[in-house]
Amino acid sequence: MLSTRVECHKNIDFHSFLSDHGITQIGTNTYSVHTKENKQISTVTTHIDKNIIVFTFLESLKLSEYEQIHHLICLLAEEFEGVIDDTESQLGYLENGEPAFIIKNWAQWTMLLNEAKYKTLEGKMVDILNENGDELGSGMLVDYKFDLSIDQTSIITECTIVTMLGERTYSGNPLVVKAGNQW
Repeated sequence: MLSTRVECHKNIDFHSFLSDHGITQIGTNTYSVHTKENKQISTVTTHIDKNIIVFTFLESLKLSEYEQIHHLICLLAEEFEGVIDDTESQLGYLENGEPAFIIKNWAQWTMLLNEAKYKTLEGKMVDILNENGDELGSGMLVDYKFDLSIDQTSIITECTIVTMLGERTYSGNPLVVKAGNQW
């Protein structure tokens, strides 16, 4: 199990904050973080007397699940002037061999993973969706551009595909690129 600790320097109502962000209480000082599909991805333990919250989570989550945990930790730290200790939550390594954690080196790590993911889709059939899930087009992936969102998550902002009618470039913030199976 991985864990990240947030020591808050502002007096806070842990229960209200966690409840407001969809985190369910499962015990006296224990909460559960779930995905939209209702999969539990993290346990949150509060130490009210010390103003500390500890997030524990598995080492084998999907990137989107790590993104959800990363986002919650950042929100908590920002809201309550928290100091984050993520030394027990190493997720992988950067190209230069430096370790990447749920907070430290997060942006570089997610960028590296996404670059590898989309590199494997080059020349393959993909569907391009907008942020609402509406399909914009489908075709063979030719090119794409990344950027960092406000919460330091890498997103695709431009994508070029070849369709039966020629080359098309889509722009948006963010675009979703999924492997497709139709021509």
